[in-house]
Amino acid sequence: MPAAGGNQSPVKPTFQYKVATSLAELTNSIRAITAQLRAQEAASGCNNTNVANLLNDLAEQYHDLGDYTGAEPLYLRCLTIRQQLLGSDAAAVGDVLNDLAYLYKDMEDYDRALPLFERSLHITENALGAEHSDVAVTLNNLAELKCKQGAFIEALGLCNKALSIRTNVPSPNYPDVVDSLVNLAEIYNGLGSFREALASCQRGMAIVEKTLPPADPLVANLLFVLGRTHANLGNYAASLSAYKRTLAIDEKI
Repeated sequence: MPAAGGNQSPVKPTFQYKVATSLAELTNSIRAITAQLRAQEAASGCNNTNVANLLNDLAEQYHDLGDYTGAEPLYLRCLTIRQQLLGSDAAAVGDVLNDLAYLYKDMEDYDRALPLFERSLHITENALGAEHSDVAVTLNNLAELKCKQGAFIEALGLCNKALSIRTNVPSPNYPDVVDSLVNLAEIYNGLGSFREALASCQRGMAIVEKTLPPADPLVANLLFVLGRTHANLGNYAASLSAYKRTLAIDEKI
């Protein structure tokens, strides 16, 4: 998920070619999923788990496209079907609640996002256990929301808990670990704890250098936050170097 960043997310470099490619991919994906959805509804009706799954997939594409008004009714319809078929406490219900809450967070409708994240967390912990990776996802997202609201201490606790879950598994998913470290660095930046932010970035860099390709988008994201952190510390040469590396990766993507 996107890195948390104080009261306002940092603006990252965006390139026209990359956006156009992404738009083309998303548009094709939306067409394909829409066709699957229509075929599934024609074959088995509108109220089944396959339809709900396709609705969620389609909502995610609209969400990624930035079409929030297109995504919202799809998430809501998926939520209704899953609650009716699986019950209000099913893990799949917690999953779509998390997605819907993240949509509202991106819409800056924090009052609607917060109770949905909290409900998602409660359901997922009860259904899957407090140390499950899906719990870490919601904790991480809730930390982002708290950071947006300026509640950095609450965000710090949530993010640390998500990071602990993601690191204390037999086979860690390293991109998820780095995602939490990026968020943790941004929370520390928001708190003015710049050396702690730098330590989180450096820990993330040690991981990505061993586990991810040099031009991975997550590496660019981490470098961007590293550049911001160095700037906060007054290390302007190091900041510029990190920003240039970010730019070089983005131009290759």
